[in-house]
Amino acid sequence: AALLAVLFAAAAYGYALTRTPVYEAVTPVKLQPARPADLGQTQAIKEVMRSFQQDIKTFDMAETVRVRLCGDPGEVASRLCATRDAGALRDMIEVGADANVFEIQVKARAVDPSEAVKVSEQTADAFVDQRSKAGLQQDLSDRILAEVRDAPQPALYSPRKKLLVGAGGAIGGLLGALLVLFLEYLVRAV
Repeated sequence: AALLAVLFAAAAYGYALTRTPVYEAVTPVKLQPARPADLGQTQAIKEVMRSFQQDIKTFDMAETVRVRLCGDPGEVASRLCATRDAGALRDMIEVGADANVFEIQVKARAVDPSEAVKVSEQTADAFVDQRSKAGLQQDLSDRILAEVRDAPQPALYSPRKKLLVGAGGAIGGLLGALLVLFLEYLVRAV
């Protein structure tokens, strides 16, 4: 059983080494009411968060991000502008939310960690700009303010070597235990 657990864990580790690493960068965007003491406005933020998440995943937002990247003089932005259209940028983006702290997480995944950071950052900035422009059409007391809470940091998204090795070891151990039980059954039956 232990031998199968080790073999499966080694196979899972080998599989993880053959996979191309994908990095994820997350830019947190804080949402806050213009009147923090107003319970109704605080509830309104929770209600519109899902809509804001959908707004970030639109092709229009991806096109806005592409325009921003093409206007950025940096090397990473220039490379992204030359190699990615709005659809490809949209596919890189995932959006999460934490209603408890009124935060939307703009996530970007890419093989190059600097590309993930740049796309996440530009998408969050484009969303904040969009919210600022939308807020100009409302009374100051009714606005929902958005601002980037922190700079994105890249982290390895996949493959998760520890998880794969652990799962491989567990599956191998389980199969080994079943094999031992089956062999014991055959010995007793004969």
